[in-house]
Amino acid sequence: ELNASKDKLFSIIAHDLKNPFSGLINLSDIVLNDVRAGKFEHIEEYAALLKTFSLQGYKLLINLLDWAKVQSNSVQIKLESVKLNEIVELSKALVEPFAIQKKITIVYRFQEDMRIMTDSNILQTVLRNLLGNAVKFTPVGGVITISAKRTEDKITIGVQDTGVGIRPENLKRLFHIDSPFSTNGTANEFGSGLGLILCRDFLRKLGSEIQVESEVGKGSMFSFSLPTT
Repeated sequence: ELNASKDKLFSIIAHDLKNPFSGLINLSDIVLNDVRAGKFEHIEEYAALLKTFSLQGYKLLINLLDWAKVQSNSVQIKLESVKLNEIVELSKALVEPFAIQKKITIVYRFQEDMRIMTDSNILQTVLRNLLGNAVKFTPVGGVITISAKRTEDKITIGVQDTGVGIRPENLKRLFHIDSPFSTNGTANEFGSGLGLILCRDFLRKLGSEIQVESEVGKGSMFSFSLPTT
């Protein structure tokens, strides 16, 4: 049953990998024909699209490689005390080009001196995926809030958006490997649903669980807790 579930997931990923590569190939043909004809007025626009397609394909490929590591138990956990704001900045930098395109504002609501005990690479991967999802499902001009609250010996980190939200019946499907739930974003962005499954599996390696709150038309909130230092 597990093998059948993985096979289904791989077929979904293979299908979604076609989208950015098809875009790259088709757009490259257009650029090549325009250059040969001496037409350069749309070159900057084409270059921006080429970068977007490349980033989409790269992000999905990295998620696939990371997930394969989790499945093969080859993930090496290195716990250390890290500054939350530094990890957030690194994660934000990877999704900011997409946020800028959609005029989405990313704001912080936590103290700069907050430190947590975690694996910095894993936390960066989790935040990158949660922020990427938030950008994907938030309309133009929306807001994404990254928050952190201290409760005794833990810090709860949250990524909240003002997006389309998730229907209650679909919340149960978010982390199912046999039928990962995914829909196109507000700008028709594609996705395989692998990112959230990866977040769940990585957080479990850190002894944490991901929580979801969502309301259709008002947005979603993904959160998890990690030890403080």
